[in-house]
Amino acid sequence: MSTTKLSSARRIAIWEAHQRNCIFCSMPIYYESLEIDHIIPERFSENPDELKAVLIGYDLPLDFVLNSLNNLLPCHARCNNRKAGTLFGKSSALFYLEIASSKSKEAFEAERAALKRSRGDRVLASLSIALESGELSSGDVLDILKRIEQGVDAFEAISEIRFSNRIVQGLLKQQDAEALLDEPICPRVHGLDSLEMKKDENGKSSRLVVTTAREWAQARRSGYYAPNTYAIKEEAFFLRAYSFIRAMLAAKVADLSYVRNPKRGVYDLELLPVTLLPILSSDDEEEISKMHHAGTSIQDLVQSGKVIVEERSSHYLSLKYQGMGAAYWEIMRADLNDDGIEDILISHYKYALEGTLGVGAISILQRKSAIAKFELLAGDELLPESEGA
Repeated sequence: MSTTKLSSARRIAIWEAHQRNCIFCSMPIYYESLEIDHIIPERFSENPDELKAVLIGYDLPLDFVLNSLNNLLPCHARCNNRKAGTLFGKSSALFYLEIASSKSKEAFEAERAALKRSRGDRVLASLSIALESGELSSGDVLDILKRIEQGVDAFEAISEIRFSNRIVQGLLKQQDAEALLDEPICPRVHGLDSLEMKKDENGKSSRLVVTTAREWAQARRSGYYAPNTYAIKEEAFFLRAYSFIRAMLAAKVADLSYVRNPKRGVYDLELLPVTLLPILSSDDEEEISKMHHAGTSIQDLVQSGKVIVEERSSHYLSLKYQGMGAAYWEIMRADLNDDGIEDILISHYKYALEGTLGVGAISILQRKSAIAKFELLAGDELLPESEGA
């Protein structure tokens, strides 16, 4: 029996792809009796050496995924109980794997269709909440629904994005994102009235004052930079706003998600790569690299006492590591790299526990399967340097 909880969409997709029949007795399965069997038992995931030996012995690729559609088949609970965690002989296993593989594309399409249906339900629920709270008028809701029908989507700002005269949070129509480039970020409450940037060229320095994300991005592309520690800290707010806007404009509705049902994010320390941690020196960077290649997670370092978690919620995490502090906010969730899988855009702020160093950054968390840890992507395409001159 599976120890990984498969989504209802995946269970139904596998069931329907095999005409709702049990793979072992060939009799129809009622949904309440449906179980999903792993041909190569899932228990091998707990012992990588055993799994590797099985894959080699059965002439299967070493990157074979136990929870992929190529290894899952529908069956009665009673039939699955008889098999339990037994490993079929090679010929029988390959026979069933071939059946699963032949139906995997059909199952994938059925799962994607189910997810699209459920996504519509989630959008309607979010719109209902926004309507009841007064954040959107009935006209706004109708406009969003019309645009969704036409293929233009609304996405959610999970954590607040602060501008000088308003805070953006919750559902935002994609068409409205670009206008935020010209919303003033400065003056900021308890912050700068404007951000002064500097450029060094031909032995001379020039200064430029910016207040909006568009002005900041143009300055960065022209070679200007924040010239002091306070300006670098304040620049984090420009970077967050600009990357969110760029992400909104590039976002697509994901076909598949491994960060939803069950929900996964910065709260799940056992899934977070150590490359997310702040570093001060090249020695720290080398140590982080070694731990990353060894598969170490942030949770492992919490258990060993190397990382101290200060605050942790569903969309926010703050911690301390090796003389540095860091805070991470989930900004939005969508397909951000056009691979059909839902990603998480995060904004982070890293600072020295002693001293004035503080700097903002953005990254993308990507999870490619229900059993995978997060991968950390730099998100360079969301920064102004990626636009060209």
